[in-house]
Formats: sequence, C-alpha cells, structure tokens
Amino acid sequence: MVHVRGETSTGGKTVSRHSRVFEMKFQQQAPPGQFTLSFSLPGPVDPRLFYPNFRSDGIFEAIVMKCE
Repeated sequence: MVHVRGETSTGGKTVSRHSRVFEMKFQQQAPPGQFTLSFSLPGPVDPRLFYPNFRSDGIFEAIVMKCE
C-alpha cells in the first residue's frame, strides 16, 4: 500500500506558482488543508529504488522498481 500525505493551500480551479497560473484538471481535488492519498501497486516493489520528483508545475511523480 502506498500512502501520500501532503497539504494543499487551495481548493480552487486555478493555482499560481512561480509567476505561472495552472488550471486544475483533476475533478476530485481536496479542500485546502492536509490530505492523504492511498493506493495499491500491482506487485511488490523495492523501496530502496524509489525516485520521487516534485515538478515546478506542481505535479508530483514517482518511479518505483518492482522486486526481482
């Protein structure tokens, strides 16, 4: 099980970051404040091979490698 915890400062349709404005496409955005997102992956992964990236456009992406 993967758990992502964070905090959002906006519940609106647009977000301004670094002099740029982004229009939200996700329809189930959490209201302002703390949030937790949980989901399962289809198989076992190696937690040592986890590569997170929080992009400048506000998108969080992560790469995980499955166990061999």
